[in-house]
Amino acid sequence: MKSVFKLAIIFIFTGVAFSQQAYSQEVLAQSEPTKKELKLASSLEKAKSDLEKSKLKLANLRTSYDKKRKRFEKQNSKGKLSPNAVASHTKTLNNLSKKISSEESKIQKLEKYIVQNGG
Repeated sequence: MKSVFKLAIIFIFTGVAFSQQAYSQEVLAQSEPTKKELKLASSLEKAKSDLEKSKLKLANLRTSYDKKRKRFEKQNSKGKLSPNAVASHTKTLNNLSKKISSEESKIQKLEKYIVQNGG
């Protein structure tokens, strides 16, 4: 009779151990999507903040471009610029134009990423 009780107790404890192991595996399986969701959420937040920074930078670049272009046109129309100064202003305006187009493409990529990932 004692051996039957011992055997029953052993089966009960091993069953409990197996059920705890199964439960812990189940919890791990459930936590994996949660980790992925958290990572996705944090990357979406970063993308949104980067998007806002890029929009602000783009606005500043456009303002700078407009100011420099107006100053250049004003000085050039008066004939106050040497050929070297004209080349320098043209180069500066071209560089700003490239930065603006680069920032616009970055904004488009960020917006596309946000839309694709449900933000």
